Amino acid sequence: PVIVSDIGALSQIVVDKKTGFVVEQKNSKQIAEALISYFKKTNKEEMRTNIINGNHRFSWDILINKIEEFKKLT
Repeated sequence: PVIVSDIGALSQIVVDKKTGFVVEQKNSKQIAEALISYFKKTNKEEMRTNIINGNHRFSWDILINKIEEFKKLT
């Protein structure tokens, strides 16, 4: 799992508290809370499963299909 800020593309990829943690930019308190939550409260096996199950969205096959679909539109 990762901790990302709520700006940029990473915050659109990470599902908060499912595949990682999304925190406000430059908010050290939220970063600390995310770390504590991961080590004390999070079901690590469930989060691991969520990450593995979500990886299919970013496979090369998916990317190639999207590029081919885009090319058909142009």
